[in-house]
Amino acid sequence: MKISSLFIIVLSWSHSLVYAGESPSKSEPTLWEKAKTIGSEVLQGKFDTSNSKNDSNHVEEEADREKGKMKPEVRDSEKNRADSKASLFFIPISSGVVLPSKTGFSATWIWDSSSSLEAEYLSGSYGLSFSHLDIAKFSEKIVSLKYRMYTGNSFNWFAGVGQRSYRFAIGDDLLAVATKQTVPTIPVFVVENQVISLGLGNRWQFDNRFTLGFDWFELLIPVGRGKIQDDTLAYFANEGDRDKTEKFLKFLRYGPTFSAIKLQLGYSF
Repeated sequence: MKISSLFIIVLSWSHSLVYAGESPSKSEPTLWEKAKTIGSEVLQGKFDTSNSKNDSNHVEEEADREKGKMKPEVRDSEKNRADSKASLFFIPISSGVVLPSKTGFSATWIWDSSSSLEAEYLSGSYGLSFSHLDIAKFSEKIVSLKYRMYTGNSFNWFAGVGQRSYRFAIGDDLLAVATKQTVPTIPVFVVENQVISLGLGNRWQFDNRFTLGFDWFELLIPVGRGKIQDDTLAYFANEGDRDKTEKFLKFLRYGPTFSAIKLQLGYSF
């Protein structure tokens, strides 16, 4: 009994000596305190979700861009036109009243996305023959300067001024029948006049700078008296033939004409 009591006393004394040399340390947080700390951090993050969402969206966009998943910006003709300074066009088709078709080219100076100035040259000719008889040759040439105004992405109105000339040559076989004599001058009729042009069309400019245009309708109105060369008429033997030729030349001199479906293939830079 005494030995066991003595053992307990020694054990208690040694335990007190072990902890007597140690400095008091901060007690470890309890499980409840840890839970409270974690809960407060979660709540604080909940009220700051806007920044985290923006950051996550930005990261996703960057990832998609790197992977090539994001679609490129869709640019329309108006935006492409605003980034261009000029355009060059080849005109393979321009249907008209007097001549079935003319060809030519044009150069356009682009001021901004809504307006441009262009110079255009068109020409065409055809010959008329019957049973190996040379009857007539006819040609037309138009040089014009136009202002084009865009009221939409590609739709535009245009107006301008120009010089139009017709050249009508009577074939040798028909001339021999009509005049019944030798004509000392060149058997050619020439009609020249100034014109005002009014029209509408569409012009699409793509991202690769290829430009496609259609002038759907263009009205040409002669102004002034113009100029005419009709010396050959005096040699016409038949008065009826002479009157018909005079009326035709008068129409070319004063009559308004129009063209339709003018195709323009070009490149902008």
